Amino acid sequence: MKQDTLEKMTSDVKRDLMFYMISNMRKYELTMKDAKYLAKDFLSIFPVKTVEDLLTELYFLGQMYPEARAVFVKYAKPYYEAKSHYLLESAIAYVREGDLEKALSLLKRRNLPWLKE
Repeated sequence: MKQDTLEKMTSDVKRDLMFYMISNMRKYELTMKDAKYLAKDFLSIFPVKTVEDLLTELYFLGQMYPEARAVFVKYAKPYYEAKSHYLLESAIAYVREGDLEKALSLLKRRNLPWLKE
């Protein structure tokens, strides 16, 4: 199941990145040379093992390329909202069982590279 999700998201990210690249090239906001660099840098992140790895790499790529940033924004928000919801539901279950330590440790696992703590 997780592998299917990763493959689907990878395929969607590739498609959307290509869309943004072509769109920006048509608007003369991206040169052919920069498009080649973006494609090379994007392909260098593979293989990724998890969806979170893909999003993290896309985030760092987005620091250099607006096209990658747009794709990251599109996919990161729903993914991390679903992950946050799952973590909160799990923490609530631990609190109901009276295991506050497990609930707190679960909630501390927010290791997102773009959040400054």
